[in-house]
Amino acid sequence: MNNRISKLLALAIPALFLPIAMNAQSRQDAVGVGVRVPTEDLHVKGRVRVGTLPKTGTATSVYTKTDGTLSAGGRDQTFDAEAHRVLFSNEQGVVGHAMAAKPLFFHMPCVVLPLENTSEYYKAATGSFEMNLYQRYVEQFTNPTGTPVAGSPAATRAVSPLAGALPVEQAVDLEFYITYYDSKVFKDVSIDNNGVLRYKVIAGSEATEYTFMDVIFKLK
Repeated sequence: MNNRISKLLALAIPALFLPIAMNAQSRQDAVGVGVRVPTEDLHVKGRVRVGTLPKTGTATSVYTKTDGTLSAGGRDQTFDAEAHRVLFSNEQGVVGHAMAAKPLFFHMPCVVLPLENTSEYYKAATGSFEMNLYQRYVEQFTNPTGTPVAGSPAATRAVSPLAGALPVEQAVDLEFYITYYDSKVFKDVSIDNNGVLRYKVIAGSEATEYTFMDVIFKLK
């Protein structure tokens, strides 16, 4: 009799805890390691060890395609990571990502601002000049060595032999400021959310060493 009772208890006790454990592990499709009620998709109590991580730019290193789905060909995808993002956690250990530490703002690369209405940037309908400063920034930062920059046929750039590509920020990640302009030459100065500069030239004005604009790009 005692042996039979022992066997029944051995079967009954695990059965009592099984629903609790299964419910805790599968609630809202969450997975818990060392916790009974996971609060995130993956909730690990304690330390985490990762043996091997893919290096950005490495081919055939991950299974996930760029659209987030599983590759039918297996681990045949290239791992491309955002170079400016880092992982961090809050006080509760929830992991997220943020932009890596870098300057909060930078100056617009130098460009020549036309003053004559013969320029391609002059809009006769409005009597103003219009230049996409963001696009000019992209052109300068990605312009191949020796190729003239649009609007400046004589302009080229020199690059050291081992230099890599310059980072280019997306327009949606930037805010644009004109912190100085020569008010004796320019008027009705504005810049929109896409980095398009508009201005008019005061009739009869003359350019001096003060005739320029100071343009700042700020990271959001």
